[in-house]
Amino acid sequence: SRVFVMNEVLENWVETSGRDAAKWASELKDSRMRDLAMSKAVFDWAEHVPQTAAEFLLHEDPDYVWMLPRVLARWGKYDPETASRWLANVPDKKLVQDCYLALVQEWAMEDAPTALEWARTHMNLDPLIVSNPELVGSWPENSTLKALEWTDKLSSPEARQAAAEKLIENWSIKDPQSFQEWVQSERPGMRKDIGLHSLANMQGIENPAEAMKTAMGIQDEKRRNEALKLHYEFWKESAPEAAAAWLKANPETAKFVQP
Repeated sequence: SRVFVMNEVLENWVETSGRDAAKWASELKDSRMRDLAMSKAVFDWAEHVPQTAAEFLLHEDPDYVWMLPRVLARWGKYDPETASRWLANVPDKKLVQDCYLALVQEWAMEDAPTALEWARTHMNLDPLIVSNPELVGSWPENSTLKALEWTDKLSSPEARQAAAEKLIENWSIKDPQSFQEWVQSERPGMRKDIGLHSLANMQGIENPAEAMKTAMGIQDEKRRNEALKLHYEFWKESAPEAAAAWLKANPETAKFVQP
């Protein structure tokens, strides 16, 4: 097919002259073929000389600057310090954040602890985690406790909370037994509150009374009230008589679940 032949040609071309290959691709008339050719040329080029490929996109072909985050992701896996220094000179701050996000995401898939610790010490990681908590979600499953300890190094309470919520949510899904054991033994505080909230969510469908009891153990008032209201409303819809009887037996919760 035309695409196969084009990809073969571009793959060899970028090894000798990535700029010429990308320039040729960018001038194709057919928009679909142009996009396919640019993707092949630029991303293969980035495997060999990522900085030159990045500079081409930024300065010579702004129509395809949306490819820059993926180029930086490939660059960052091999030389994050140089990629980061280069990014510091890019004026478009939104584009810079997109590139940092792609860089850390790509790296974290292979080695989340190293990637996230590098990002924490070399860039403003906190807002990225607040808006993209899945960044910490690739931390190895067998070291979630270490990951939770690592979140204490984050600067802002918002980032620490977002990271802890994602880690605990993943833990509760992938290994519910060890997660529940941890929740019961964890000392009071933000992480235990998040754990109790997740545990209540696990219990809510099959045992709403137990979910309500668990939610009552949450110390943070806002989080506790949200959890109680959510599970009571769900219970009231599925079994209104049982929900009303529970509320009557536990009048101290009425102010949390009723308007």
